[in-house]
Amino acid sequence: MVIFTRMLTRFDIERRLTIPRYYDGAFPAVQESQAVDLKVKDEMGHVWTFGCSHESAISPRLVFGSGWLHFARSKHLHVGDNIIFHRVIDQDSTAAPYKIEVSKNHNNSQ
Repeated sequence: MVIFTRMLTRFDIERRLTIPRYYDGAFPAVQESQAVDLKVKDEMGHVWTFGCSHESAISPRLVFGSGWLHFARSKHLHVGDNIIFHRVIDQDSTAAPYKIEVSKNHNNSQ
């Protein structure tokens, strides 16, 4: 089940990925001052761990911090590339209940 699709911005690939506010409910509950590790499988079957936390006390949007930048660099993501984030619903999803796909923007000059 697709949770969200997002075109990446400079902030997303250099700092952290901000989750669109209306998709917060698709992720585990996160306490204000804590982070939750999410296991995410890519198209190649590699499992990544993204730290999911609140952006700040003022703006309680969820963000992927730790692990996300390593993923973005490993996948050579650029501004304008797209990600598709899925919730995996099957008996084999216990190791990684989420899946991420990358769609490269081939018009990128970067």
